[in-house]
Amino acid sequence: MFSIILPTYNEKESIVKTIKSIKSAVKNKDYEIIVVDDNSPDKTWNIVDTVFKKNSKVRCLRRINKKGLSSAIIDGFIQAKGEYLFVMDADGQHDEKKLNIMFEKIKKNDIVIGTRFRKGGSVEGWSKTRILASRIGAILARPFLSKKITDPMSGFFGIKKSVFMKYKNNLDGRGYKILLDILFQNKKFKIEEVPFKFKTRKAGKSKLSFKVMIEYLLMLGKHAVRTNLHFIPFSIVGITGVLVNTVLLYILTEYLELYYLLSAVFAIETSIITNFLLNNAWTWRKRKFRHSFFQRLLRYNLVSIIALVINLSVLFILTHFFNIYYIYSNFAGIAFAFLINYFVNDRWTFDEK
Repeated sequence: MFSIILPTYNEKESIVKTIKSIKSAVKNKDYEIIVVDDNSPDKTWNIVDTVFKKNSKVRCLRRINKKGLSSAIIDGFIQAKGEYLFVMDADGQHDEKKLNIMFEKIKKNDIVIGTRFRKGGSVEGWSKTRILASRIGAILARPFLSKKITDPMSGFFGIKKSVFMKYKNNLDGRGYKILLDILFQNKKFKIEEVPFKFKTRKAGKSKLSFKVMIEYLLMLGKHAVRTNLHFIPFSIVGITGVLVNTVLLYILTEYLELYYLLSAVFAIETSIITNFLLNNAWTWRKRKFRHSFFQRLLRYNLVSIIALVINLSVLFILTHFFNIYYIYSNFAGIAFAFLINYFVNDRWTFDEK
């Protein structure tokens, strides 16, 4: 049996249509549909119970005083009777016609992922800015994954229940990116992707928010700390660089009376060199480097400049296009830039022979 989990919160305008579309697409399969609703104020749970009360293949799990997409999916997976577990959005944006293909592929794999970004997949109605943000998110996650998965943040995927049960106690249960949390558990999962067209939401409101972005970055940071011993000293060095930058900027401007922008240039470059020396002598000290000292210094400078551009770009995009308060946007920009700075330096500047 295949169990299809639909996590919901205020989806009364789309849930009935979505369920009927799924039923029509998989009518020849042995399946069940479980709606996991977080006690929606719009009574999504009541609509499901009323419309499908005579349908044994559809049931609703109403959660009281409990919220969160990842935890809803976990609860749905635990309640499921099927040998194979699938999750998709309840708003009709995922292509239910791809379920039959994914049903067949999950039998030979541990996980099957619906991807928007492989050839044959696409996104309908998204701006270039949102597509760029999604792709950057996927790129940030890639260093943690064993193979080139194009859409590790997909909300449309299937997993064998035996695989889920093996790792369920390790899952965080917070945030919105349950698939990524699952992928973190084992780099040897057998995975296949199925391209699909991500459709425009016809009703309800998107759950994407600044909080979701921050939770995603925190998930990456947490996993980096847990799995990579270089991340912690690199973070400490980064804090040291901020102090060097700030102190030198103040001294050059206040005591040597240099123009503050000129002081900033000296302060930034000094902090970059200081960070490089510390990372070279401490963070990656056990490596036998592929490149010479001056080549590493040059590469480190280049990566730092690129990270600065990324920081400013994220600040502008989130503030200008998503109307997010500029201070919050800057924090997000710093986080993005920091992660990219770390991963590129780890694999390019300080790579081994």
